[in-house]
Amino acid sequence: RHRDESDNTTINTRYILVHDIFPKLRKIGIMCRANHLCCCSCASCDLAEKARSNKKIKGIVYWHKQTEEAIWWNGEVHIYYGGCEYLEKEENRPAYTSLEVGKLIQKELDNSRLNYDWDGSEHSSIKIILKDGVRPMTVREAMENVVGL
Repeated sequence: RHRDESDNTTINTRYILVHDIFPKLRKIGIMCRANHLCCCSCASCDLAEKARSNKKIKGIVYWHKQTEEAIWWNGEVHIYYGGCEYLEKEENRPAYTSLEVGKLIQKELDNSRLNYDWDGSEHSSIKIILKDGVRPMTVREAMENVVGL
């Protein structure tokens, strides 16, 4: 599928803006990772262990390799997040709940120039729209572009 150069410029610019919210979240104790490990399960387990070993971490925000690959197909990135409330209970240390982390991300996104979609549920990822007017590819279309089926 042919993509217009301006499409890639828009995606690249907004992709950088997504990374720009990470330092702000780190300052308030949220560990942030982009393109972290292969999938949601591996990334969340790994980051939970890293949070356990770092007393300053109160929550996590990330996206994984599968999400990174999808950015260039459909012009959006899904941000996953979680609180460390289990550490607050186990180790008596301050931590955010998952919903609090989601709202902190939302606050930073509201202050950025990024469009996003989130239903406000701690069980949902936050979709950041990197490109205007993109219809997500079907699985078949994606496969045709990757392997030339």
